Amino acid sequence: MRRKEKEITSQAEIIEIVKNSRVCRVAFYDSEYPYIVPLCYGFDHQNDKISLYFHVAKHGKKLDLLKKNPNVAFEIEKDVSIFRGKSVCDYSMFFESVCGVGTMRIIDDDDEKIYALQCVTKHNAFYDKEEKHAGGFDTELYNAYFDTEHLHGIVLIELVVKEWTGKRSKPH
Repeated sequence: MRRKEKEITSQAEIIEIVKNSRVCRVAFYDSEYPYIVPLCYGFDHQNDKISLYFHVAKHGKKLDLLKKNPNVAFEIEKDVSIFRGKSVCDYSMFFESVCGVGTMRIIDDDDEKIYALQCVTKHNAFYDKEEKHAGGFDTELYNAYFDTEHLHGIVLIELVVKEWTGKRSKPH
C-alpha cells in the first residue's frame, strides 16, 4: 500500500469493518473485462479460516464465471462520507475499506448450506435473538433455523479469503 499512514494492519480492526458493513463487491474473471457485482453477505471467522457467504440466484453470469474460474477479488467499505474543504483541492473522503482476494465455491452439502444461511442471517440481523427453534440445525450462535426444504432451489457460495488489506481515510 502506497499510503502507509492509511493502512490498517490490525486483523481485529479489519474484522470489525467486515462485521459492521453490509455490501461486498465481488469481481469475477471474465474474458475481456472483470465482472463486478455488489452482494449482501454473511461473515464467519474460525481459527485461520475467514469466509464470506452469499445467497445468490440459481442461474446467472456470476455462477457461470465462478464455474470457469474460482479466483475472485472483493471490496467492502464502511462509513463513507465527503469532507468538504475550503477549495476543491481540500476535499477528501472519510472511509474504512477492506480489499482482498480469495477463492469461491458453490456449497453443495445441506448442513453447510444451513450454516452459510445462518451466517448471512446473523450478519444482516434478520433474526430474533430471543426466539428459539426446534430442530437439529439450531445453534445459540446463529439463532436462525432453516430446514432442508428451504435449501431446494437456492444457491449459496463461500468465498474463502486468501489475503486482505484494510485502509482508513480520515482527513485532517
